[in-house]
Amino acid sequence: MIGRKRPISKLLSELLGVVMIEIIINEVKEDISNVNPSWIHDQIRSREKIGETVCVRILIKTSSMDIALSTPACPSSGGGGGRKLTTPDEQRVFALWDKFDLNCDPINSGKLNAFLQQVE
Repeated sequence: MIGRKRPISKLLSELLGVVMIEIIINEVKEDISNVNPSWIHDQIRSREKIGETVCVRILIKTSSMDIALSTPACPSSGGGGGRKLTTPDEQRVFALWDKFDLNCDPINSGKLNAFLQQVE
């Protein structure tokens, strides 16, 4: 398969170790295996309806990857220095995040769900 990249879902499933993906919407934290697209949409929409700022964080941990992705509305964690892309696998996850415009507000639940389907 020269020149062909593995899909992110295949890539993560091939990594050694346990894959853990968590989603945090404002203060509500769930393992990705416990949520569905409707739950994500409802969490985002209900906050938008009352004028609340929506912060979404995705945490992905494997034996070779430990990354946190955040939408722009999330407060800074104070880490500073910007993104530190240490591996090609992490770079591909960040690129996918950017591809689905999750680095822009307002957050689109459909694009977020599409991203999560790619990384599960």
